[in-house]
Amino acid sequence: MNVSNSLFNLTFNIELHHFGDVTLNFICDTNWTLTCDGVQRLVKSPPQCNISSDAADTNALQTGTNITLTVDIRSYHCSHQAEFYITTGGITDVLSQNETTNTFADIVLTSFFNITADRFGDVSVMFSCVNINRTLQCSGVDTITDGTTQIPHESSTPKSPPSTEDPERDITLGIAIGFSLLAVVIFVTITVLVVRYREKIQTYFVSDKKQEVNVTGVGNELGTTCDNNCDS
Repeated sequence: MNVSNSLFNLTFNIELHHFGDVTLNFICDTNWTLTCDGVQRLVKSPPQCNISSDAADTNALQTGTNITLTVDIRSYHCSHQAEFYITTGGITDVLSQNETTNTFADIVLTSFFNITADRFGDVSVMFSCVNINRTLQCSGVDTITDGTTQIPHESSTPKSPPSTEDPERDITLGIAIGFSLLAVVIFVTITVLVVRYREKIQTYFVSDKKQEVNVTGVGNELGTTCDNNCDS
């Protein structure tokens, strides 16, 4: 008995009927299905997916709100029972089960639920076919966010630097300046009054001295006159 090894290559263009299990049969007087390693199944590329919502903004929702998510799935194929699941936050819901098709198909599925704290987070869709699970890359809604805890966006308008003014300090400074001005006014007023008073005193003494000189002069003149008269 001769034992030999063989290597076979098979090239073909993928068509719909190629998707499914890959098996190898050996025929020699009888038919054996061999157990092989490596490629076990040919599966179509993941279907396209878009998620939309009846809510105006899924990034500003509040608990207690009812919401409907619509999942539009395009060009999926599963010759067995296909299943679709949607995960919102920490909760996973069944979108559809037992979907079988022998061709490429489209399907629109919906998920209706009430918003709870567990629903906040990422939104994703999983496609299952023959125990192969794939998370689809979906466009559209990808998160559900609690609107009551949103951080406001920073404005692009430059903010003025914080004021370093202290109202109490300003009041104290104003009072100090007011008292200083009042003191200056009082000082100037007193100075003017003192100067004027000194001028009046000086004028008085000058006038008094003039009168004294005049009286002395008159007395001297009278004395001289008397002497002359008295001698005669």
